[in-house]
Amino acid sequence: METFEIHITGSKGINEQLDRLGIKNIIIDLLKPNYRVLRTEFMSSFVSKHTNLDECKKYVDSILANLSCEIIRVKIETPYYEHYKDQCLYLESHFRPFNLEYPISRNIKSFKDLETDRTYNKSQYEAFRKKWKRADVEMCLYDTFVAEDKDWFDLYQK
Repeated sequence: METFEIHITGSKGINEQLDRLGIKNIIIDLLKPNYRVLRTEFMSSFVSKHTNLDECKKYVDSILANLSCEIIRVKIETPYYEHYKDQCLYLESHFRPFNLEYPISRNIKSFKDLETDRTYNKSQYEAFRKKWKRADVEMCLYDTFVAEDKDWFDLYQK
């Protein structure tokens, strides 16, 4: 069995619908460098075990069939599995803020802030994993709207 992290981002009412389905969910503020809110995102955030990505996608589709709100984005992430390297859309790492040069998000429920780094360049995957060896590194295998948070990342470009 493989581990998958599932994020279904939707309109404001999605959290109540996910609660009714017994699915863990979060509300995240994407913050500007001055700590003002760029926007708030409402999403599922839970881990599920499946034999492979295709089985996980079918499971996610069954959840989507039970949601009546607008769906903005669906992401499926895994820990680093070498056999998914060619399929991987990007690597991502989330970590406690320490230098504020990476995009910052705030979990509204826990009040925890995280910075995020990401690389789309497969030739940089090993260097990225070494850079963030003390943090979790996730492979994004499925993302229906990759550019959804590009404006947030662009705010932090040097």
